[in-house]
Amino acid sequence: MATITISDRLMSSLEQAAAINGVTAQDAANALLVNYVAANRNGFVPNEETMKAITEGQAITMGVVPDTLPSFGDADSLMEYLEGDE
Repeated sequence: MATITISDRLMSSLEQAAAINGVTAQDAANALLVNYVAANRNGFVPNEETMKAITEGQAITMGVVPDTLPSFGDADSLMEYLEGDE
């Protein structure tokens, strides 16, 4: 089994953000790592940009960071946003 070490500085920041949202930093880190390992086990190795998106999505889902992303009522609105035609 591999050991993953999180720096004291990162853990401190994670603890502060997590406390505001009622979760522990350890729980948030564990959930992110479980998803990363599961993805790699299935042959999916995300690039840096994809890994950042996965991490951000998980942090939002767990309430570690606020969800400031827009929501869409239909696929056309989503595509316009993604293509920059706001």
